[in-house]
Amino acid sequence: MWRSATICLVIVMLYGLQGCGTTVSPGQRGLRWYPLTEGLTTETLKSGFYWRAPWNDIYVYDVRLQSYTEMVDALSSDDLLVKLKAAIIMRPIAEEVYFLAQEIGPDFYPRVVKPELLAAVRSVVSNYPMVVVPEKSAEIASKVQAVVVEKLKGRHLDVHSVALADIELARIVLEAVERK
Repeated sequence: MWRSATICLVIVMLYGLQGCGTTVSPGQRGLRWYPLTEGLTTETLKSGFYWRAPWNDIYVYDVRLQSYTEMVDALSSDDLLVKLKAAIIMRPIAEEVYFLAQEIGPDFYPRVVKPELLAAVRSVVSNYPMVVVPEKSAEIASKVQAVVVEKLKGRHLDVHSVALADIELARIVLEAVERK
């Protein structure tokens, strides 16, 4: 009887401790969340295992380079549709994760970066005639990157690069070129 009660107590304790720890993997940073006392702490946790009470939490942010790809429909300077794929490689700044969490949150890409990227691509492509977009894609990408970096200044994000690929020109122009 005594032995079965001890085993049951150990099982209950282990079950209770199951959710009392969080692992922050290499390439990630964590922030402690104490909802009953101080809220979100400014201390950034590096990789490792961290004990916590069941009512507290640790928010984990990936600070490695991340790639996001978007299909963009843009109008050229001659008002013709250009479809292209824009890729951005970026990451949160590890030392500024607390400020990123406070100002934007973990969904920083769809809330802030994606709209800025799409707007920058459309803005820069609109300065070029449609037929030169494929040959000047590297130049356009560097201008898009400059615009995105300027727009994201102070947002606690580091833009590594922007690239353009899979450029599709309007069918009307392609058919006209084939007829010539």
